[in-house]
Amino acid sequence: MELPSGFFQEAFRVAPVGMLVIDASGAIVEANRQLELLFGYSRAELLTRPVALLIDGLPAAHQVQSAASLTSPEPSSLFGKHRNGRRVPVEIGLTPLQNDATWVLASVIDLTERARANEQFRLAIEAAPNGMMLVDEKGMVVLVNAQIEQLFGYSREELVGSSVDRLLPERARQSHRGLRDGFFAHPQSRPMGAGRELYGRHKDGREVPVEIGLSPLHTEKGLLVLSSIVDITERRHSRDLLENALHETEILLKELHHRAKNNLQLIASLLDLAAGSPSPHAIAECRDRINSIALVHEKLYQSGTLAKVELGDYLRTLAEQVAQAWNPAETARVEVSVEAQDISLPLESAVPCGLVINELITNAFKHAFPEERGGRIVVRATQTERRVELSVEDDGVGLPAGAEKRSGHIGLELVRALSRQLHADLKFETSQGTRVRLSFEGTA
Repeated sequence: MELPSGFFQEAFRVAPVGMLVIDASGAIVEANRQLELLFGYSRAELLTRPVALLIDGLPAAHQVQSAASLTSPEPSSLFGKHRNGRRVPVEIGLTPLQNDATWVLASVIDLTERARANEQFRLAIEAAPNGMMLVDEKGMVVLVNAQIEQLFGYSREELVGSSVDRLLPERARQSHRGLRDGFFAHPQSRPMGAGRELYGRHKDGREVPVEIGLSPLHTEKGLLVLSSIVDITERRHSRDLLENALHETEILLKELHHRAKNNLQLIASLLDLAAGSPSPHAIAECRDRINSIALVHEKLYQSGTLAKVELGDYLRTLAEQVAQAWNPAETARVEVSVEAQDISLPLESAVPCGLVINELITNAFKHAFPEERGGRIVVRATQTERRVELSVEDDGVGLPAGAEKRSGHIGLELVRALSRQLHADLKFETSQGTRVRLSFEGTA
């Protein structure tokens, strides 16, 4: 069956793309309706006019004029020029006519919408909060955004057209090609390196922990992979801090359990001492000792660290509690003060220190100020390098000669026992009033 006469002329006229015929001199021989709409000229205005009229730039016009010699023309993208002067992105295909080798049939496709879509895509990539990068099947970088430049320290001019391998640690480059080939063989959106820690390589050589998402992108240039890259340095740091905090908390809870058990045993021993004492104040004294232990834990929980007690704050509260018990405000005749440097002690040191200070303040109230005598008690805490020194001094009547060495006094026996527990040096000075000093190895 033969095609009807004039079929090709009609097909040329109604083609959905711009069509024109150019002679050997580059003059327009024929043009269709779509070409008129594309450039704003009528057919009559175009005939015999040079094709350069429709091309933005003489070098591109020369390319079209010389196309009559092409036997396998490839479409080329360039800019056309509308009658009103605006530039029109177009793609032109050239085909020599068989019946006249000096004429060329040109098809012109308006790329305005495609260019607009490409620009919108580029702007979206550029505005993305994460690093965005396009890579082809050969591993060559096609497109990057500003976040990639910031993340890896390279400019986009350095990256586009180069291998993506330069952004990988050397140890990962050998295996990356196989992984890339595997993705292009079965392209689907997924995270990269699921279950593995990934690192990129900055221009300065340091490694950057990253999280990467991969998405296949079908384009006119073939299949590309769009990579979304996030710097997770801060997230990794926060995770490490949290893991360390959890580990430390677990250790502290075990330690607190151990210390609580020891403190209960200590309380049981204090009750045994009270039960065997003939003193009428034995129960009150035992209460004060237990309160000093409870106060350590209260200060420990208030510190928020569950590890150390701020000694000055603890001693001030402890001295106030003992003073209230033995020297009520309404009849107060003895002044109690605390002078302490900023010293932190772990729980195992704070408890015996508190018990020692409790005993020494209590002894001062009981024995240093007889017959309604007034006076002053001073508690001091200082630290030199790793050495901590505690002292309690009063301006009372002083200890009888050799009293600190006598056995049978529960308070002093307890002070000596706690000093041994701290591996501390214990000294009594009785020249003017009484001063008891305790020196032991603390923390730096």
